[in-house]
Amino acid sequence: MATTSSAFQALVSHPPVDGQINLQLEQVTRRPVGPDELVVRIVATGVCHSDIHYASQSASQGTYPRVLGHEGAGYIVEVGSGVTAFKPDEPVLLSFTGCGTCRRCSEGHPCFCTVRTNKHLGGEAGVFRTAQEGQGVHGLFFGQSSFANYTIVKQGAAVNVSGLVKDEDDLRLFAAIVCGFQTGAGSIINVAHGRKEDSVVVTGTGGVGLGAIVAARVLGSKTIVAVDTHKSRLEAARKLGATHTLLSGANFNLAEEVFKVTAGAGASIVLDTTGSLPLIESGVAATEDGGRFVHVGLPNPIGAELKIPLHQFLAVRKHLPIINCSPHRFVLGIAS
Repeated sequence: MATTSSAFQALVSHPPVDGQINLQLEQVTRRPVGPDELVVRIVATGVCHSDIHYASQSASQGTYPRVLGHEGAGYIVEVGSGVTAFKPDEPVLLSFTGCGTCRRCSEGHPCFCTVRTNKHLGGEAGVFRTAQEGQGVHGLFFGQSSFANYTIVKQGAAVNVSGLVKDEDDLRLFAAIVCGFQTGAGSIINVAHGRKEDSVVVTGTGGVGLGAIVAARVLGSKTIVAVDTHKSRLEAARKLGATHTLLSGANFNLAEEVFKVTAGAGASIVLDTTGSLPLIESGVAATEDGGRFVHVGLPNPIGAELKIPLHQFLAVRKHLPIINCSPHRFVLGIAS
């Protein structure tokens, strides 16, 4: 096995300059593949809000330089000595992975992995090196670091889609499924346990929100309300299954608007993808008695504290569930 690779391009994240994200397209090499790893040629990758968030971290908060990206799609070019489930030339989608050995991973819940945060967000030093200076660059962000022509991937982060895609064009279309779409659809199907009788409200119609709307439509939910500040996004939401759209902005009261749509009953499922504290607070108020409120958006700012009257959960039994998904099962399900 070669001790290094030929140079290729990667989008390397450096500490922000004057508050601005600092991403540089650079020539890099990679280290040899490990026993439980794959080398993947990336053909497409989504850009998630989480990537933007971590690229915005100060030098004291983040690990730099590093390659971000966690919505990759590509073809395997090399497998580690301990890999038996994959082989070269197979198409894969890249999602997240857990350690595989802790109690939560063993129970089939890798998203609750006890070491997941450090493994995913910190990555690993020296996965890449700059071609000219030989400076080490962190990789394996979320187990993959997909902002590169070639990347090293933990085998647990890869989902084999050989039976689902015909060619590279097909594979490109699936890249965004593995994070944004999976998160939104999984929130409705796995967490809120959506049904056709439900009235569903989704605040924020980016990739996560649109995934949730598609899932609610597939389940046959009777009312699907999309909320956003952008008319163009609401138009997309309507095309994908929203029965109602609400344009938010100054003086917008989500609960009041939801009560109008639902004849005063409130929504049985409210999903927040925005991280906006006013929308979260109003979303909880808009949730009907016995309904489910699900939050998946990054709060702004990180560390923001939320105030919700506790009686809403005690007296009227509103539920605040936690997201849960296993990509090896769920990604294949939604892709097919």
